[in-house]
Amino acid sequence: HPGPGAVFRRSAWLEAGPWNTELKQNPDLEFWMRVALRGDFRRIPAELAAFRVHSESQTFRPASARCADEPIFIVRKFLERGDLPSWLLTSKDRIWSTAHLTSAQLHLRAGRCRIALSYLSVAWSSSVRTVLSWRALKMMLNGLFGRFIQHIRVRSLVRWL
Repeated sequence: HPGPGAVFRRSAWLEAGPWNTELKQNPDLEFWMRVALRGDFRRIPAELAAFRVHSESQTFRPASARCADEPIFIVRKFLERGDLPSWLLTSKDRIWSTAHLTSAQLHLRAGRCRIALSYLSVAWSSSVRTVLSWRALKMMLNGLFGRFIQHIRVRSLVRWL
């Protein structure tokens, strides 16, 4: 989903509704899913923004169990909508599987391996194809080793400077 630097029309925001302030880990995902129902996205192949990863950033620090479960909550609520196009509903199993993979990744980062495995199991039962994808493998490796690799990168950069 779009990250920092996204540009959209005010009418898209008015139609989709405001940011859900109850969400802490993935409010942008939920917002962009609602906006996507209103029209097409266009990718601008240029770097428009950047963000900094540090030990307290949302991207880097371990998510609480509640925050790690947000992708499942968001997708469950989204799939219950009555206005979803039929082409999207045909991908419901893959969407549900991806939500569980995302939550598994966040739980792995936080060291909650048992919960991550249970979500990986749900993802598998929803869509084996999704779980066996390269994207899923990268997500699980990131969940297991992402924080370690980021620490190495930061230490190397500090030494280099």
